[in-house]
Amino acid sequence: MREPNIEVRQCDITLDQVESASYDLVHSRFVLMHLDDPADALRRMTAALRPGGWLVATEPDNDVAGAVDAAHPMSETFDSCYRKLVGFASTAGIADFRFGKALLRYIEALGLTEMANEGVARVVHGGDPFSYMWIKTWQRIDAAAIANGALTEWEVAQMRRAYEDPTFTYRTQLNQTVWGRKPPVDEFDQHNRRHRAGAAL
Repeated sequence: MREPNIEVRQCDITLDQVESASYDLVHSRFVLMHLDDPADALRRMTAALRPGGWLVATEPDNDVAGAVDAAHPMSETFDSCYRKLVGFASTAGIADFRFGKALLRYIEALGLTEMANEGVARVVHGGDPFSYMWIKTWQRIDAAAIANGALTEWEVAQMRRAYEDPTFTYRTQLNQTVWGRKPPVDEFDQHNRRHRAGAAL
């Protein structure tokens, strides 16, 4: 991206220091699910906001995903494999595909105001570009899932068949978005003092 009023930078939110109180908007999408300490990353993001700035975060909750038509011959196997892959990814420390359901609780701890949230899911056919995105996503961990006994090669093949079959429909993950506004400095400092005092008890 090359625009005269845009500067693109790369950083590690778990390590790098981001300018304090410098941004009107901090947006995170499908980042926290991959981190060992999402609370720390959210604190860093909040610290980067100017008073009055907005934090917006989106994370998936894959527990709501699954086949729509229970009568479809691929539905039962798809649902079983999906649950196994989501569980394996979490247990193996790859990613928490259910983090969306915890997102509100994490952001409520930051002392933001004007908070709200919404979740969005879609119903998708096999053969849809979104389905091929999931094929590529699961391909990254299929071999590890098979090696660790989470899935069999047959199950992996059946799941791919479902993703490629236009007669198969499924509900996607719920993409949970939570947002809030950083209050004026005095209110934010009061919240942090209360939070530190509570942690010290």
